[in-house]
Amino acid sequence: MKRLQRIVPLVSLLLVLVMALPLAAGCEGTVAPTADFSLGKAQVVVGEAVQFTDQSTGDPTGWAWDFGDGATSAEKNPNRAYGSVGSYTVVLKVTNAAGSDVKIRSAYVKVEEAPTPTAFTITDDRGKTFSFDKPIDSIISLAPSNTEIVFAVGAGDKLIGRTDYCNFPPEAASIESIGGFWSPDKEKIVILNPDIVLAAKLHDQMGDVAWLEEKGLKVITLDPKTLSGILDNISLVGELTGKEAEASQVVTDMQSRIDYVRDRTAGLSEGQKPRVLHVTWHDPLWTAGQDTFINVIIEAAGGINIFDDLTGDVQVDVEAAVTRNPGVITVVTGHGEAMRTSYDYVIADDSLFKNTDAYMNGRIYLINADLACRAGPRIIEALELFARFIHPEIFG
Repeated sequence: MKRLQRIVPLVSLLLVLVMALPLAAGCEGTVAPTADFSLGKAQVVVGEAVQFTDQSTGDPTGWAWDFGDGATSAEKNPNRAYGSVGSYTVVLKVTNAAGSDVKIRSAYVKVEEAPTPTAFTITDDRGKTFSFDKPIDSIISLAPSNTEIVFAVGAGDKLIGRTDYCNFPPEAASIESIGGFWSPDKEKIVILNPDIVLAAKLHDQMGDVAWLEEKGLKVITLDPKTLSGILDNISLVGELTGKEAEASQVVTDMQSRIDYVRDRTAGLSEGQKPRVLHVTWHDPLWTAGQDTFINVIIEAAGGINIFDDLTGDVQVDVEAAVTRNPGVITVVTGHGEAMRTSYDYVIADDSLFKNTDAYMNGRIYLINADLACRAGPRIIEALELFARFIHPEIFG
C-alpha cells in the first residue's frame, strides 16, 4: 500500500508534464516575424507604379505599409504610383501572434518628372508621311504580320482590334476581331476609333485604306519587299508606340541571325547555289519573283530563284517550272483541310515534277505559311529553314 502511495504522485507529475508539452511546443513554434521587402524599381517617373514584394520571415499575418507620401496599405504585396516628384522612405511593419517588427527601406524610392513626349513623323511603305505629337495608345491591325510586329516590340496592350487570321502570339486571341484579312469590318473599325490602323498592301489595292481615311482614320501601310524592309517596319512600329528600345533589340537580334546565314553563303559560286522553286499554291501554280521577300530569302540562303526574271507574286505554267528544273522545291502550307494539298500535289507519284532534280533527289520541303508568308519578326525562322533546306551541308 505504501508502495502504491509513492507511485501515484509520480504518475500525476508525468501527466502534468505530458499535458504541458504541446503548450511548450506551441510557444517555441511561434516566433516574432522579421520584416523585409524588395521593390521592383528604386527610380521611377510620376505615375509609374512601383511593385513592393514582402520577404519577411516568421510567417507574418499582418502587414502595414507606409509609402512615405501619406498613403498606406495592408496588402502583402502592394504597388504604389507616386503622384509627385521626390524621394520617399518606405516603411513596412509586420505582425503575428508572437509580436511585430518594422523594416525601413534604406534605399529611397526616387520619383522624377515624366519626360515630355517629343513630336515625330513617320513615312509608311506607300511613301505617305504622318505626324504625331506623342506615341499612340491604340492600334487596329489588318494583317497577321502587323499583329506579330506590335507584340514583338512589347506594344500588345495597345492593340484593340485584329483579324481572324492573327493567331500569333497566343495572346492575340484575346483581342477583339474586326473580321477577315481580305474583308475587314470597316464600320466596326470606325466605331472602335483607333489612333492608327496598320494595313497591308492588299487593303490599299482593295480600297479599304482610302475608305478608312475618308472616315478620318490614320492608316499606315506596311509592305516590305526585303528583309531590311521588315526590320525598318519593326523600328517604325517601335517609334509609333514609344517602344524604340524594345524594337531596337528585336532588330539587333534579327540582324545578327540574318548576318549568320549570309556570312556562310556569301562565298558560294553560282554553280554551288541550287535552283529553287517556291510554291505558294499549286492549281494554278503560284510562285514568287523579284521584289518579294521570299526571293530575298532564297538568295540570302544561298539559292537561285528559278523565276527571278519575273516580278512579284505571279502565276506561272507548271511546264515552265518543270523546264527550269529546280533542284529544291519549297511548298507552303495551306489552311484547314488544304494544309498539305499543294505539297501532296508536288510529291505525288504522278506528279508533273517527277523528272525534276528536286523530285528525284527527295528535296521537296513543306514550310509553314505563317513563317514564310508573314513579313514580320518570325521571317528570320523562315530564312533559317530555307538555309537548311538549300544547304544542309552548311547548316545541317
